[in-house]
Formats: sequence, structure tokens, C-alpha cells
Amino acid sequence: MYFFILILTGIILLAAGIIDILRKEISRGFIAALAIVCIAGLVFKENNSIFDILGGFCIGLCVIGMSMISRGQVGRGDGLVICAVGALTGYRGCFIMVCYAALIMSAASIIILLLKKGDRHTKMPFIPALFAGYAAYVGVMVF
Repeated sequence: MYFFILILTGIILLAAGIIDILRKEISRGFIAALAIVCIAGLVFKENNSIFDILGGFCIGLCVIGMSMISRGQVGRGDGLVICAVGALTGYRGCFIMVCYAALIMSAASIIILLLKKGDRHTKMPFIPALFAGYAAYVGVMVF
């Protein structure tokens, strides 16, 4: 059942990523659905530790704090998504997922700058990279 929850979380992240690309924002409905699925997944997770759950959640809280400090340069919705998925994957999984996403965004930024399609002020959606990081983490975890 936990594997099904992981797949459902990935599907919701994929849909949210597509919407983030199109609208540059994520709706509260997607965040709420993602949070409900992730909380439900905690019931089925083996080796569930409160510190693991809170650690993943706190990584998302740090992103929300960065959003407040940067006055919206980092999306608050991105932080909420990381909170939900971080609680499900735990602090190690969340950290790995966010690192993958950051590497993907760095590569995409370099490509955009080299092709002169944008500058350092160009806003880019983070949820698609977060989905790719999540997919990579789940793929490594399962296989």
C-alpha cells in the first residue's frame, strides 16, 4: 500500500508541475490533496519515526522561511509541497529529493543563460524539478 501512496504522490506532483509550468503558481487544492495523500501514507510506512517525519517537514519549513526572507523569490507553495512530501519521505529522502531538484534547476538555469533565453531575474517553476527529484529518489529507493 505504501508503494501505491508513493505512486499517487508522484502523479499529483506531476500534475502540479505541469500546472506550475503553465501558470507559475500551484493551487491550494493540489497542495491540500498532496498533503492528505502524504499524511495517509504515513500510516503505511515502515520504520516510521517522529523525528524522521518532522525532519522532512522542517526542510519544507526552511523553504517557506526562505520565501519570506526573499520576499517571494522562492515560492511559498514550493515550501508547502516540500513539507508534505518531506513528511512522507523523511528527512533523508526529502534532502535527497531537494538536492536532485536543485541540481536540475541549476542545469536548466545554465542552459537558459547560455541560450540567452533569460537573465538572472528569470523566474522558473520549481515543482517540475521537484517531481523529477522525487521520481529519482523513489526509483532508487524501490530498485
